[in-house]
Amino acid sequence: EIQLLVSTDGGMTYQTTNYLTNLIAIPVAGGSNVSVTSTTAMWFTNNFGTGATRATYSGSIRMFNPGDSTLNKVFTMAGTGPNSTSPAYFSYIGGGIWNSASAVNAFRVIASTGKLQTGAVRCYGVAKA
Repeated sequence: EIQLLVSTDGGMTYQTTNYLTNLIAIPVAGGSNVSVTSTTAMWFTNNFGTGATRATYSGSIRMFNPGDSTLNKVFTMAGTGPNSTSPAYFSYIGGGIWNSASAVNAFRVIASTGKLQTGAVRCYGVAKA
């Protein structure tokens, strides 16, 4: 799985608890929807494929009010990517919260096992007026 973790200490440590998330994988061709939950990270994908022909993922995740220190952090995500079983590709949708009012000042995108071989993570933000 590709996951996002948040930090409250500038990236010295990353939180692995207090996430309340749900991810739904909708098969691009045939098969059944898959729904998974996590309390240890925000998930982008489930059962991320490892084959060279299936190793691409594209999507976005949004974190709302990360610097706020009074509200829980809300996430939404959408994307399309591989699965290690048939059908090979799923559309992923989901969201949830990091159940803490602490301000988030760093994040990490990781693979749950192994490592991300190539690609880019781009961060876009909106400044408060």
